[in-house]
Amino acid sequence: MAVKSIYKITRLSIGLGLLAIITAEIFLRLIFWGGVSTQRSGRLSNGFYQDRNGNKYNNQRGLHYTNPINKNQLRVLVQGDSITWGQGIKNSKDSYPSVLKERLLNYNNQVEIAVIAKQGYETLDHLDNLEKWGEALQPNIIIYQWHITDLEVDRQRRPKKTKAPWTYIPLHNKLRQKILLVAFS
Repeated sequence: MAVKSIYKITRLSIGLGLLAIITAEIFLRLIFWGGVSTQRSGRLSNGFYQDRNGNKYNNQRGLHYTNPINKNQLRVLVQGDSITWGQGIKNSKDSYPSVLKERLLNYNNQVEIAVIAKQGYETLDHLDNLEKWGEALQPNIIIYQWHITDLEVDRQRRPKKTKAPWTYIPLHNKLRQKILLVAFS
């Protein structure tokens, strides 16, 4: 009799656990109907971000110069990380560099803005990009957006990142792209 009770309790626990997981997944999918803005890649974020077209410099979302260098034209280079890239903004036309460009064009139609930004860029990445593209772009003004986490220049002194135990499960990355519960883990 005790074995039957343990068997029933185990089946009930597994059933309730599966029901909770399915309910949570449905709930998350209703909340994030258009996709998830916290994901950097995969099907979940592709549903959220309406445009992922790359610019000429780092093939990331953002503006690039379209005209040849003109001495009478103001050339602005905006560098940054996910904030400049537009993390959490569906359409890049709503990002702050795009809004800045529209506002500047209202005052002077001789303005060009280029953006070199990517999620996770840090101080050394910005410096590398400026060395790579600075001479070709020849900006008059550089707007540099950074976050407090970007200030650590010496990457060797950082503590090693430890991965959560469940990330070692085979197919974890594929599951992250398909299942919201896994995507947030």
